[in-house]
Amino acid sequence: KDPTRGRRGAVWWLFSRGHDGGADSVPLGLRQRVTPTLCYLARKDPRSDIRQSARLALCEVGTCSPEVLRIMLDAVDSPDPDLIAVGAAWFRKHPTDAELVVPPLISGLEEPLTRIDCALTLRAYGPQAKFAVERLLTVARGNDSYASAKAIWALEAIDPEAAKMVGTPPP
Repeated sequence: KDPTRGRRGAVWWLFSRGHDGGADSVPLGLRQRVTPTLCYLARKDPRSDIRQSARLALCEVGTCSPEVLRIMLDAVDSPDPDLIAVGAAWFRKHPTDAELVVPPLISGLEEPLTRIDCALTLRAYGPQAKFAVERLLTVARGNDSYASAKAIWALEAIDPEAAKMVGTPPP
């Protein structure tokens, strides 16, 4: 009877189903049918928590489409660390459009709350993210041992020679 609760419940069900069992736990036909609705909710729902939940659900079970790509590109290019994390997670699964995605990921390396998500996603791009090497080297040489390890791991996939310059990741 409460449309807000219904939307929230349906979106969280899709997210949790995909998160717990992977995208294959939601049949392809259902994923194809819900993707436009999730896109609509991610862009237009009046409640920010439902918009964010819809983005999370798109990341887990949404099909790859130009609209989803645009939503996730907007997320990764956002100043909001939560949105960046969702966008980065989606692009880790769907490393497309390196020319558009890698620059905001490089910018995300500046922010302590997003640098690990961005480094992990840059790794998924491999050599296509070659222009992130200098910034990843800076993170790898930084004081945050966890972020440093992730930056080195990303460098190993992007430019193994650059990864050797900073050594092995700290334990």
